Amino acid sequence: MTGKTHMAIGVASAAAFLSTSNPTPQKFIIGLSLGMMGALMPDIDIKTSKISSFGRTVLAYIFVILAVAGFVVYKGNIHLNQIKFSYKPNSMIEYGAIVILSCVIFSKLTKHRSFSHSILGLILFYVGFRLLIGEISTYFAIGFISHIAADLITNNGVELLYPMKSKMSLKLVKSGSKLDYIIGTASFALFVYITIKTF
Repeated sequence: MTGKTHMAIGVASAAAFLSTSNPTPQKFIIGLSLGMMGALMPDIDIKTSKISSFGRTVLAYIFVILAVAGFVVYKGNIHLNQIKFSYKPNSMIEYGAIVILSCVIFSKLTKHRSFSHSILGLILFYVGFRLLIGEISTYFAIGFISHIAADLITNNGVELLYPMKSKMSLKLVKSGSKLDYIIGTASFALFVYITIKTF
């Protein structure tokens, strides 16, 4: 499925789940944002995906910040042996960030539609987000599941039981086809309908 279709399915799935709990507008927006992020996250394993592009932008900012810090250290004549690093993760938030970063790196090292499109990938990403942001990470998981389910019905399929290499596919939709576009449009329309009905 295309990134747009995944986003539409992700927000529709999150909205449907949110609508069952009489959410506040704030919770609805946060839930939808997490659902969309979850729906895009499995494609972190390919360079051309929307989520990878966003990740590269974040890394570029981090690089600039580190470059500025290096310049300050140089101009301030600060010796590296004066800087002490005694970092140890001591909270659930930090452990969550480490788990997510590890999953992202591992996804980049594996082929497309393998680890990040598997039950194992779902569990590990969810654990990381659960540690990082708590119970509301459920909406991230819903988006993530929607992505795997959508790719499961495509011709290419997914390695759902990774590290087992065999792909599972229902071969109902070709990615980028008219049917892919129709599914995305219908999902977006469903999202709009659920949102209007909820509020």
